[in-house]
Amino acid sequence: MTEESFLEPKAVLDSVKSSSWKFFNFRVADGDVDRSYVHCKLCFDTGNRKRAQVKYCEGTTNLTLHLKTWHKV
Repeated sequence: MTEESFLEPKAVLDSVKSSSWKFFNFRVADGDVDRSYVHCKLCFDTGNRKRAQVKYCEGTTNLTLHLKTWHKV
């Protein structure tokens, strides 16, 4: 069985400037950090794991769009 945990962006990225990052984490499975997706803490808190996964493309545009669309942040 795959062991899953999450890391704060500051532990994965060199620079974390956008305020959007406080709502997202990177997933770690079997010791490997998945850098292709980030996971929304707000969606996880409401039990919506599927919507929580957001594609990460080396920027915060997708993160900000997710927050505006689903959480009105």
